[in-house]
Amino acid sequence: MNETFALREELKTLPDAETVVCRCEDVRFADLKIVLLSRSKLQTRCE
Repeated sequence: MNETFALREELKTLPDAETVVCRCEDVRFADLKIVLLSRSKLQTRCE
């Protein structure tokens, strides 16, 4: 099972804050992280 479901080496290093996610729009990973965190907060709030 470890061999079948082992995480590939390139996936073990997550992007850092300055990793460019979209060159066309000059979006960095830090920009996405802020949006994702704020959206996840909305999902946990009751209406």
